[in-house]
Amino acid sequence: MTKDKIIAVVGVMVLLIISIFIFFLQKGHITNVISSKETPECILSEYWVLHHEFEKQEYCTIYLKLENFLKCCNEEINSSKTYSYVYFMLGYTYERITLDSKFVDCTSKNSGVMSVSYYNTYLQLNLNKDYRDRAFEGIAKILSQKTDIGQLQLALSIVDKGISEFPDYSNLYRLKGNIFLSLNFPKEAEKQYRIAIEKNPQNTWNYIGLGSSLSLQYKTKDAIEAYNNALILDPNNSIATDLLKRILK
Repeated sequence: MTKDKIIAVVGVMVLLIISIFIFFLQKGHITNVISSKETPECILSEYWVLHHEFEKQEYCTIYLKLENFLKCCNEEINSSKTYSYVYFMLGYTYERITLDSKFVDCTSKNSGVMSVSYYNTYLQLNLNKDYRDRAFEGIAKILSQKTDIGQLQLALSIVDKGISEFPDYSNLYRLKGNIFLSLNFPKEAEKQYRIAIEKNPQNTWNYIGLGSSLSLQYKTKDAIEAYNNALILDPNNSIATDLLKRILK
């Protein structure tokens, strides 16, 4: 295997975890806005208790807290005053569980299915713009973790639906690029990363994705430039640093 080929393969492997890493960078924004919603007190309090365990990384004990949260949610869902946002909170919670590899020894294999189901219900019930972009992204992220071509194509269709509603949401274009890389379509991936950069030129991961897609096309000089641009935005980014070192060897 040639040097460039090895670098390209490493780039693809890194991109498989980027969307997961990005998700955890975003979680603070999502949890901060929850308190501003008219969410029933029982659900809100148990939600914060549960996600506090996430922050402490007490992974297997989270399922004990999850029971109380689900109890409150089910009571609300079964009432006549169901808030559609409850389904988003459930989808988001199960997404965190699904995408964090540290849950491998204590998580349910159905957590991804449950997250997608709750997100889909939220999208059906909530036709307003509130967090629909994030729900589309969450569904596609979970589906794109699979290596099955059918699942990846389904993830692409979900991303496209999200883009049709939210054409300025750069995360969806980056995610679409990640999926194209998984399908071994680096040229198409490059196009999506460039759109993501156009929408949000201050996002480090857009440039890292672009660099990986360029590496797969053996556009070494352009890939180096993309990784350097990522490091300009985030000099301490270990992934960009590692990929740059590999391509310069």
